[in-house]
Amino acid sequence: MCPLNFDDGTVRRFTEQERSWFAARALADGRPGFPLGRIRHRAIGAAAAHRHPLQVRWSDVDRYGHVNNTTYLEYFQEGRIQALLDTGMDMPGLRIMVARQDVEYHSQTEPRRRPFEVVSAVQSLGVTSSVVAQEMRDVETGTVKASGRTVQVLTRDGVPVRMPTLLRAAAQSWMLPAE
Repeated sequence: MCPLNFDDGTVRRFTEQERSWFAARALADGRPGFPLGRIRHRAIGAAAAHRHPLQVRWSDVDRYGHVNNTTYLEYFQEGRIQALLDTGMDMPGLRIMVARQDVEYHSQTEPRRRPFEVVSAVQSLGVTSSVVAQEMRDVETGTVKASGRTVQVLTRDGVPVRMPTLLRAAAQSWMLPAE
């Protein structure tokens, strides 16, 4: 987990309060002290969603000639950050903390000059948290290369806070339809 300072776009260290929050929820051996369970994957399909063009970089490719599995987490992060930036909202003092991420790999991604896309939609919306469903797709064929879900919590000084009305409205505009 790596917190991002949205004010200047830099990575920052956890505060003592944030460390305490996580420590209070851990078991004696350091494992999460709450059941993780499975986050059910919901295909985004043609739902209203944020789309972010993505160019595979040479450094993303491993010695086997395809995108390294861990790189998809970065791609999904780029998609979420761009979606937030595209709302035009200023969120001084607020931080989004990733509580959990799951990735399912569907097919290999090889480097090419034409971009792929990261598609992001809100799967569920809570008072302080949301689950974002994401897919990395081949724009030309529609093939889903990887899909993922991210549980994120809105915080101020490491403490979960209610989602502001404007942010909630933006998130609802990318909400997956009810099942």
